[in-house]
Amino acid sequence: MSGYVELHCHSAYSFLDGASRPEELALRAIELGYPALALTDHDGLYGSMEFAKFARASGLQPITGAEVTLATPCTDEDVEVEMGAETDAPEYHVTLLAETPRGYANLCRLLTQAHMESPRGEPRLPLDALLERSEGLILLSGCRRSPLQAALERGAREGEAFARRLLAAFGPRNLFIELLDNAVHGDRVRSRALASLADRLQIPVVATGNVHYHHRSRHRLQDVLVAIRNRTTVDDSHELR
Repeated sequence: MSGYVELHCHSAYSFLDGASRPEELALRAIELGYPALALTDHDGLYGSMEFAKFARASGLQPITGAEVTLATPCTDEDVEVEMGAETDAPEYHVTLLAETPRGYANLCRLLTQAHMESPRGEPRLPLDALLERSEGLILLSGCRRSPLQAALERGAREGEAFARRLLAAFGPRNLFIELLDNAVHGDRVRSRALASLADRLQIPVVATGNVHYHHRSRHRLQDVLVAIRNRTTVDDSHELR
């Protein structure tokens, strides 16, 4: 596993979602032979300093990032899909990694804007704000809630148009299409469609795990957290889990 680096990873600072502390994730990464690890908690850098200090002291390169919730994903210049206006509207996520000090500053500003301009506890970042402040940032297209995935499901033309907007803002060296397979129904079909789009537009791909705990035994705690977050029972939250 020494050739792999996890670039999409949640800790307990992703409230009621991640089930492991940052130091647990770092120690497990070292056990697996990872040279580096990214911490990408939801809409914030809450555990980044703690994680970075522990990782450096342990000989692991820390990568600072966040999984950001978008407010208004757009498929092209004339078509917009308003997200977050209703409580039952789906969430769209992208993964951002800070490559440089400038990128870290931009990530902080983007997260601040998302929290300042959204209802309390529901940060949403406008897509245009992300596209305008891309310097020093690496964008991964996101998990199953990726706006690129959603656009692609509406049609190949919309998917390509959305991908081109991301490519124009981040450039060919800082945009990656994210592929993951967590044995969830549809993962392979989604990955094939995204990989095909990446081939057509010559966008590189990256594999991630969308990690939420450091060891498989911790999944029981994560199941409970998801049930609490959705105000339901563990038995009734199977699809959500």
